[in-house]
Amino acid sequence: MTDKISVVVADEERLFREAIHIILDQDADIEVVGQAANRLQTIETIRDHEPDVILIDISSSKNEGVAVLSEIIRQSPKTKPIALIRVNDEAKIFRTLREGAKGYLSKNAPLSDLIKAVKAVHNGELWVQRKLMASFLDGERAIAFKKKAPADEKDDELTDREQEVLNCLIKGCTNKEIAKALFISEKTVKNHLSSIFKKLNVNGRLQAVRHALFVELE
Repeated sequence: MTDKISVVVADEERLFREAIHIILDQDADIEVVGQAANRLQTIETIRDHEPDVILIDISSSKNEGVAVLSEIIRQSPKTKPIALIRVNDEAKIFRTLREGAKGYLSKNAPLSDLIKAVKAVHNGELWVQRKLMASFLDGERAIAFKKKAPADEKDDELTDREQEVLNCLIKGCTNKEIAKALFISEKTVKNHLSSIFKKLNVNGRLQAVRHALFVELE
């Protein structure tokens, strides 16, 4: 038995797979238990190992894109996918998250982000670059998010302050960071979060973020 985070790396490029394997294996808390080059190998490897996390290139034609995510989740519900993306295509990233990915990494991301992402997703967090979240909140998606929900939905019950707290949450801020940004106490932040979770009918931070990200896309 081991307490290490088990990981599968799925990418059609052998050199990339093996490089990621070497990098992850250098961390004492992570163990790469398999590799896959295409969709069939990916599903077989997932079925055999039921890893905690899978890093998968959804840009690859051999993995058949985003569609493979639902099959991974069906074969191994405990496995948390992190999508590897060549180009920061915002629409594709949001679709990837909607299909069940727990995060995404650009193939141009710093190597240090790789291990951070694996650990964060394994711990139940959503790994998304803060820059993308800032874009979401400052751009047209934010406008759509605020206008989409009908007046009788629970989203509209959020106060202005609760919306500010939720926006900070989407950016990945901790309670301490939210308190500092909004000039309130951490206790007040916790109270606002409890109210937000209740109004959105979610169980925690991750579900609240996913709800906020996707409500305007339904």
